[in-house]
Amino acid sequence: MAEHDVEAVWQKFWLPILKARDLPATDRFARVADRDFDGVSLDQIKRELYDFRTLMEGIPGLYDEITGGQITKPNTEMRHVLNAYAEHVERLVEEAVQEQREIQQEDANDSAWQRGYDTGYEEGRDLGRDEGNSLAKSDLRDYLDGF
Repeated sequence: MAEHDVEAVWQKFWLPILKARDLPATDRFARVADRDFDGVSLDQIKRELYDFRTLMEGIPGLYDEITGGQITKPNTEMRHVLNAYAEHVERLVEEAVQEQREIQQEDANDSAWQRGYDTGYEEGRDLGRDEGNSLAKSDLRDYLDGF
């Protein structure tokens, strides 16, 4: 966290919220805020609020991703997030298993087709070896020359 980021978030985000709450005018607020309150300085408060805002901005995206879009609210109880995460992971696993089964079935179908093709090719080749069923090369050339 860069010092200028902390100050920018303080000036643009938190300070307007605090001013809107009917707190003392900015100059009075600055004088009061420069003091330590029970050992906590304004700088420490700024840093904590910066961290809090960073979390509040990031958590919705994280929840959305890990729950498969079921949860995005940052204040959702953790047990609900974890349950949604478990459901999402279970769905992903089921989809992956189903996809793998489909791939295996396609592979099996392709192998069966290839075996059938190979068998048919071999049978055709074997037929060509039979004396009565073979075409002479010259007969084939004569036939093709007609085109």
